Amino acid sequence: MHACKRLTVFIVVALFSLAWVQAGAAETGTPGKSISSGSGLHKEFHKARMSFLKKDFHHAASEIRSAAAFLEKEETRATGESKRDLAESAQDLRTLAERVGKKTVKSESELNESFARAEYALARQYHIEASESWAKKETSKTGVRLKAAAGHLDNALVWAGGRIEEKSNKAIRDAKDVGEKMEKGVDVAASDVDKALDAVKKEIDEGARKIPLIRG
Repeated sequence: MHACKRLTVFIVVALFSLAWVQAGAAETGTPGKSISSGSGLHKEFHKARMSFLKKDFHHAASEIRSAAAFLEKEETRATGESKRDLAESAQDLRTLAERVGKKTVKSESELNESFARAEYALARQYHIEASESWAKKETSKTGVRLKAAAGHLDNALVWAGGRIEEKSNKAIRDAKDVGEKMEKGVDVAASDVDKALDAVKKEIDEGARKIPLIRG
């Protein structure tokens, strides 16, 4: 009987501890936070990070090169400033991969910075596409691309590290909510779409300024 009670207490404490850790991760920008989906890029980044931490530099470099190839593919359909950002971020990743392979990268923070930069570049591209689709009144496409922009913004903030501000979280939540409704054909007020697009753009611009797309 006493053993049963002790087991119950242990389970309750364990569950409470897990919930506390998850809550903390949701409030801070750490690579341990669950990354939003939207592309296979986040998987490559996480695999690269884990390989790097295990000192498996060969696989880490390979995974970073795969991420660079993904960006290069996205760059082929981009235009203007976004095309330049994606191309420069892809080159940045290829340079990083080479350095990782040569074991000259000493800190995980260098990976996180490059990964954040890439996510911001993608967030900007999808935001541009969402805005263009909205101008054409392509509701479903707007929703899909708005959600993608919000997802990549979320990823960028996590890789950038530090505490994620509530205004950033709200912009991401609102954009995903509006995007989901638009994708499903649910009526959304035009003002809500405009607000979501504006809020996401503001967060992308602010974040990208903190982590320039081009290394100095």
